[in-house]
Amino acid sequence: MDLNLLKRNQGISFELKKKAIEKSRKCSLFNCTTPSILSHTIQKSKLKEILAPDGHVYTIDSTGFIEVGTLSKFKKVGVGNALTFKGFCSVHDNQIFQPVERINADFTTYESFLLFSFRAVMNEIRKKEIIIDWFESLLNHPKLHVSINKENVKAGLRGQLLGIQDLKYVEDEILNEIARLPNHNRSFVYKVLILPSIPVCGSAIYNEESFEDMASHTYGPNGESPLNSRLIHIIPDLNSTYLIIGYHSSFNNKNSQFFSELEQRDNSSLLSLANDLLVKRIESWACSTQFYLEKVRPVEEEFLRLFSHPNTKRFMESQLAINILS
Repeated sequence: MDLNLLKRNQGISFELKKKAIEKSRKCSLFNCTTPSILSHTIQKSKLKEILAPDGHVYTIDSTGFIEVGTLSKFKKVGVGNALTFKGFCSVHDNQIFQPVERINADFTTYESFLLFSFRAVMNEIRKKEIIIDWFESLLNHPKLHVSINKENVKAGLRGQLLGIQDLKYVEDEILNEIARLPNHNRSFVYKVLILPSIPVCGSAIYNEESFEDMASHTYGPNGESPLNSRLIHIIPDLNSTYLIIGYHSSFNNKNSQFFSELEQRDNSSLLSLANDLLVKRIESWACSTQFYLEKVRPVEEEFLRLFSHPNTKRFMESQLAINILS
């Protein structure tokens, strides 16, 4: 392709992605039509209390507004803009998440796990909706009509739609669980692991399959048989950090061994696990300024290269050369 044409296409794609990211969104809940606010994936009060006594944190996001050909970057931002997404209207955001927003909330309960997980799932759905809007605008743009690989874009579009299909399954199951609280017949399995106090936090849902596994996955005619997914939350507190991991019980055969092995890990091994999750699985997370300067900055270039690595089976099973949580 002509170099000038390539640069023009990259510029158009960049602007279309920016437009999709900046587009206003409606509340994600119960067919609510009220415009969404910037919802925090980790409660703002905890971010300020543990990570940001000066009101600022360093964040990284592999899915955000990034120029073509560049890697994700750490950014210093105010707590109000850290780890946010256009998720819920103010009424629903306050009503639903009040149990984990209150002072002295217990983050180890099943309810807390469900609420953290609900935010993570809705954040991931919103990310995919943004990508879908971007891809559709690429396909419909008049100047890109003959100069982009439409089949590749369409394949990416189908992948995002299938991803939302999987996430909707988990969303429905979480909402059903919340509606039944307090209940004893739980549909999710979770563990809370206590780590030393680390000024880092993040939350995500991720497929436990590589791109190769996902490509060979067979869905049922009505979208059944979703991919195996895990929920991960790293929540800092005053004297410790909670590493919370869970999954839906329908994936028990794929996760039970991993969970039983968690019981055998010591603190050093758990910190290595948390480090791997930050690099390989959690697309958006935050840390304190001091942690960034002391732990991240000395290895930032190598970390960013790893953080932006494609989700291949070889990479996911590899042992990382750096550990910022050691």
